Amino acid sequence: MKQKLKAQIKERVASIAYNEKGFPSPFLFKDLKKAALKIIEAMHANTEILVVGDYDADGVISSTIMAKFFESLNYKHVRIIIPNRFIDGYGISKKFLEKHHAPLIITVDNGINAFEAARFCKEKNYTLIITDHHCLHHDEVPDAYAVINPKQPDCDFIQKEVCGALVAFYLCYGIHQLLGKEKSHSSELLCLAGVATIADMMPLTFFNRFLVSKALYFLQKESLGAMGFLRQREIFRKRSLKASDISFSIAPLINSAGRMQDAKMALDFLSANNFQDGYFLYERLKACNMKRKMIQQQVFEEAFKHAMVGEKIIVAFKEDWHEGVLGIVASKLVEATQKPSLVFTFKEGVYKGSARSSQNIDLIDALNGVSSLLLGYGGHRQACGLSVGKNNIISLFETLENFDFKILPFCEKEPPLTLTLKDIDRELLEIIEAGEPYGQENPEPLFQAQNLEVIEEKIIKESHQVLRFKDKECVKEAIYFNTERFLKAGEKVSAIFSVELDEYSNEPKMFVKSLL
Repeated sequence: MKQKLKAQIKERVASIAYNEKGFPSPFLFKDLKKAALKIIEAMHANTEILVVGDYDADGVISSTIMAKFFESLNYKHVRIIIPNRFIDGYGISKKFLEKHHAPLIITVDNGINAFEAARFCKEKNYTLIITDHHCLHHDEVPDAYAVINPKQPDCDFIQKEVCGALVAFYLCYGIHQLLGKEKSHSSELLCLAGVATIADMMPLTFFNRFLVSKALYFLQKESLGAMGFLRQREIFRKRSLKASDISFSIAPLINSAGRMQDAKMALDFLSANNFQDGYFLYERLKACNMKRKMIQQQVFEEAFKHAMVGEKIIVAFKEDWHEGVLGIVASKLVEATQKPSLVFTFKEGVYKGSARSSQNIDLIDALNGVSSLLLGYGGHRQACGLSVGKNNIISLFETLENFDFKILPFCEKEPPLTLTLKDIDRELLEIIEAGEPYGQENPEPLFQAQNLEVIEEKIIKESHQVLRFKDKECVKEAIYFNTERFLKAGEKVSAIFSVELDEYSNEPKMFVKSLL
């Protein structure tokens, strides 16, 4: 079994490895050099610069990268603003620019569909530079001074599926090179881009994999600003830092501000330069995240109970659901049903919602196909935001139920390997760790074991269970997060699980995923 697993991991890593040396040139991005030269010209003239971000983790981190970059150059004439989800809506818009504007405007993690905002900038003689990574509508881009987005057909950057923070990082990298600075990118900015890559669920393949590996290495070795602060307080691993630690511990915390209140809180935290300010904002973020969890669970239970469920699609909607948790609830519905899920709340006369894909279904292609029913939409192939008129919500469900979904070629998961408890040892752990970092398109190996007897059990934090399993030869410790049901001592079960190092015992431990 171990040799088979070793061969599987070796083959997969070879197929997704980044085989170049060092970082690709920033000038592979279409329009990046043009944008960088314009920004340098503006700095030389002390021109006011406005950076417009987004309220999710990727957008907040993109904004932080820009803030820290201009700070490193000691450039004072810059403002970083993230639109408020509940007041301003998503991204840059004409309405937003009527309140906030400057001679030079840079978007990060948004703007690729801001056609009206681009026209407004032309009218007002503002220079607009768009940096984004979301899908283009029919290969069209706004009429901006420069558009930096790897999804443009004529962009030569080596990977199309990257996060917004990486695009922002590369803009800073390009400016550094043109200014002739010795240090073209700092460890902290690199770490921020790596964290955003994980948080925005980008595929951990090729250059993304290389970037994330570097980011995790630096975060493990150095205390880098707010990320180092979070590393110490949210993640308790002593031996290794994993992509899953970012996904489950850090990303939700950063996301919670924009979901529940205002993303500025997370931006201020990530940009804080002293411990006192950082600790105060950290406590506020934790309170936000706790509130998010409670509301999310309530909305999920209602959505699961009252959703329209088809053979292909799920649509759930209600008038008073909290807008900030819709995306997470859609993801939870996908987990529960294995079907693409759309979740809406009613706001200002329209249904505003989030959609999440199951398996390898292309959501953007599907929404392109039903665009006549939508007021607006945008995002990734796997995750989208959208709005629909009050009278079209049922038609949307019916049309998508009959839609011929486009299937994307994703990395297929290997079926779980069968093992006995005796196989769970340090050798197995070393084989597994050779495939890190695990994440999107590089899933962690899963295993299955049959006829395990529960010899001890303990419920922790109401929904998790610590277990001891026994088979014919061995006893092993396990933990079961968010249990399907609580197991009882004496019960015999078969389970699917992953294997990770337990930092307390320094031994391999089973992490139960589901029961068979």
